[in-house]
Amino acid sequence: MKPLVRRTLKSLLAAIIGGGVLVFVMAVLTYQRKSNNEKASTIYEFRDRVARGSAQEYWLLNKTVELDPSFDKGHMAKSYTLLRRGLYTEAFEAMEKAIAARPKDRLAYRANAKLYRMHDYQSALEDLRTLDALTPNFRDAVWGEDLYHVMGLAHKQLEQLEVALFYFNRSVKETSEEIGENFVHVKTFYYRAMTKLALGQKKSALDDLNKALYYFDKYTEAYYHKAYILKDFGEHKAAYEAMKQADFYYKKGYLYGSFDRIYYSDIERGLAELCVDEYDIAS
Repeated sequence: MKPLVRRTLKSLLAAIIGGGVLVFVMAVLTYQRKSNNEKASTIYEFRDRVARGSAQEYWLLNKTVELDPSFDKGHMAKSYTLLRRGLYTEAFEAMEKAIAARPKDRLAYRANAKLYRMHDYQSALEDLRTLDALTPNFRDAVWGEDLYHVMGLAHKQLEQLEVALFYFNRSVKETSEEIGENFVHVKTFYYRAMTKLALGQKKSALDDLNKALYYFDKYTEAYYHKAYILKDFGEHKAAYEAMKQADFYYKKGYLYGSFDRIYYSDIERGLAELCVDEYDIAS
């Protein structure tokens, strides 16, 4: 390599290295001049570069709340990570700090976690009632589910069946009036049917199961319970056909029951109990 070219490359490399150092130094100085809240925000944004739920992410989130204990986004993100790890006590401690800053935005998540993860139905209801009071004249969504549907579920699990039915009815009625019955979640029809069934209202429960199946014809659990109601009404052929549908869709993987879950052994038993003579079915 010629001396002139060598000197030029060395100068260029020195300039690049010097420029990189300068950029790094300026970045450090800029960071140091920021407030603790701004530093926490910078670290929080940097977490997008690491894997969700990783040790690196958890370290970064801890750093945000160490720098600024009032940094609520850091506390909330920490709670997500802790919930995924099954560390519920620590998760709810972090969530409490986040909710204190923005209750309307975060109570729904905690209520959802209490209902579906912790099965703490009474505490979930307390959060849902607080949320409802904070948003008058507005029906909230609880992580994609209608507020009154979720309240109905919590009351149902507490075996407060009449109250549960009130909220399921309210969810169906208000959703239907506002945007149409086809926007009512099929699970609302299903769990309203289960509530009615527990109250001895079999005909009305069957109507709701049929409604759920009208809007979603692969609802395994709806077929299963429909089969037994039809059996009680003496419609043995239809009951067996409904159980066969439950069997078919179960094997396809269509399972939606968060509560009142059925297993394949239930369906096998149902097929055996409801089996009728194939000649009678054909005729």
